[in-house]
Amino acid sequence: MLCVKTLTGGRGPNAARRTSCRAAALWFAAAAVTAAIWLPSRAQAPQPAGIKRQRIFVIFSYPLGQWSEGIASGLSRQLGVMGVPFELKQYVYDSPFFTQKPENERMAEVERIVQKAQNYHPDFIVVSDDEAADAMMPRLKGFKIPLLFVGINKDEQDIAWLERGRELTGVFERYPAEASLKLLSNLTEGKARTISLITSVNPTSEIIARQFREFFQTHKTKIALHKVYMSNKWDDWKRDIKTANAESDSLWMLVPWNVEDSRGERMDLRVMGKWLSESIKIPSISIVDVNLHLGVMASISMTPQIMGEELADVIRLAAVEHKSLSAIPYRYPSKYEIIINKKQADRLGISIPIELLEYAQVIKDEDLRNEQ
Repeated sequence: MLCVKTLTGGRGPNAARRTSCRAAALWFAAAAVTAAIWLPSRAQAPQPAGIKRQRIFVIFSYPLGQWSEGIASGLSRQLGVMGVPFELKQYVYDSPFFTQKPENERMAEVERIVQKAQNYHPDFIVVSDDEAADAMMPRLKGFKIPLLFVGINKDEQDIAWLERGRELTGVFERYPAEASLKLLSNLTEGKARTISLITSVNPTSEIIARQFREFFQTHKTKIALHKVYMSNKWDDWKRDIKTANAESDSLWMLVPWNVEDSRGERMDLRVMGKWLSESIKIPSISIVDVNLHLGVMASISMTPQIMGEELADVIRLAAVEHKSLSAIPYRYPSKYEIIINKKQADRLGISIPIELLEYAQVIKDEDLRNEQ
C-alpha cells in the first residue's frame, strides 16, 4: 500500500477542495511534499511548567476495537508530542446493544457511566461518536466538568445537545467527497462515470449516506451517483457488490461495521476482506482506512488517529493556554490521508502516476483484526 498524508481545509463533505492548474499527478505529489514538511515530530516535548496531569475520561459508542483504539492512540501520542501530562480512562456505551433495549435500561446504563466518570474526577470528559453523544450529553451537561466530543457526523443544526456558550467543544467527523471523486477520476483517467455506494445500517451510516446523497444533489460532479445500497446482511452485501460490478463504473464503500452473517452474528472482517478483495471488479474508493484491507482500491480518509490528534490540540489549548472550551470553536478536519492499495490497482490494470509513487511513503499491509 502507498500512503500520502496531505493538508486540506474547509468544512463538510466538500472539505478537501483544492485548486491547481497542474496535472492531477503533480497535484498529489505537491500535496505529499507539503505534508512531509508539516507533520510534527513524535519526540516527547518538554512538559509545560505548572501544568498538572490532565485526567481524561473517554466514552466510546462501540466496543473497543480499531476505531476507538485509533482515537485513543492519536490523542495519547499527540498529547505526548506537545508535552501535556495526562492519564486516560476509557469506557464503552455499547450503542448496538443498548439501542435495542427499553428506555429504562438505556438510562440505567447512562447513569452507571456518569457515576464512573464522576468517581474518576476528570478534568475533561470526551464522548466519541453520535450514538454515545446523543445518549450521554444531555445528562453530562448537568455537571461542571468540561465536555469534549469527537467523531460527530450530524450537522450542527441537528444536534439538540450542542449549545454555544457552554464548556463544550470538539471535533466533527467529515469526509472529503469532492477530493475522493477527483482521485477516482484521476486514477481511472476519467473512465469512471457512475458510482454506487454501499454501507451498513446504523445511525452513523444513515447520517453519512444522507450527507453523500445531498452532496451529489448539490454539486456538479463528473461521476454521477447510480445507487445506494444499505444493509447489515452479508448475503445482501455480496449480492449488491455483484450488481454494482454489472451496473456501475465504480464503487464507494462507506461504513462496513455491523454486518451480520445468516445466523445474525457479526461478520469477521477478515472473511469479508477476503471475499471483497476477490469479488470487487470495478475501481473502488472508501472513507475509512480499514476499507483498504477489505479490497478497496483507494481512499482519502480521516483516520481515527487524526481525530484523536485534533482533539489533543483542543485539550492543549484548554490545559496549557487556559482557554475556556466555550471560547474554542468546534473543529472540522484539517488533515486527511490519501491511501492507495497497489495490489487492487494492479489487479484492475490501473497505473498509479509516477509522481505519486515518487513522494509516497510505502507501508506494509497490517493484519486485519476482527474488530470495529
